[in-house]
Amino acid sequence: MEKMKHEAQAQFDLITTVIHESRKSIVDHGKYWLTWGLASLFAAFGQSIMLYTFPTRYHWITWPIFLTLAGIVSFIIGIRDDEKSRVKTYYLRFITYLWSSFGFVFLLLLTLTFTQKLAFNQTYPLFILFYGLATYISGGMLRFRPLIIGGVITWFIAIAAFYTDFKVQVLLLGLSLIISYIIPGYLLYKKYNREV
Repeated sequence: MEKMKHEAQAQFDLITTVIHESRKSIVDHGKYWLTWGLASLFAAFGQSIMLYTFPTRYHWITWPIFLTLAGIVSFIIGIRDDEKSRVKTYYLRFITYLWSSFGFVFLLLLTLTFTQKLAFNQTYPLFILFYGLATYISGGMLRFRPLIIGGVITWFIAIAAFYTDFKVQVLLLGLSLIISYIIPGYLLYKKYNREV
């Protein structure tokens, strides 16, 4: 009888640990949303400032600068979090595949743009569209309404972006990042950080 109680307690402790680690990974993921969202926002607005104030053909240079910084910060956070985390959740695996595939599509679109197979004014609405898609799916996985709503609003911004000139598209991209990344990322971090 004592052995059964001990096994039941061990199973309960394991379930509690998995739930705690799942919530913690969601909090940590909120940090990633904020990191990438802010880096992308600074890149978009930096590019917009260059387009409006210092017209140059290298207006896109803000993207590799800020995204490289975000990559370094995310790498450092990831190493630190991996050392602390003992449980790899289904959500974490899914979200890793989702956003890594998004990153691949992002790089593919950039390659097509820089090899002049795709124009900048076609690329940015597609970026916005994919931001919305990945945000919507992530929100559905988490059952977190601000991400879902952010994804849907971002789709409407993408539609509008197809009908505007490039300078406005860059501003719309920044707006979509605030709606789909920064606000939901902050709310996600705040909500789950309170619960953990």
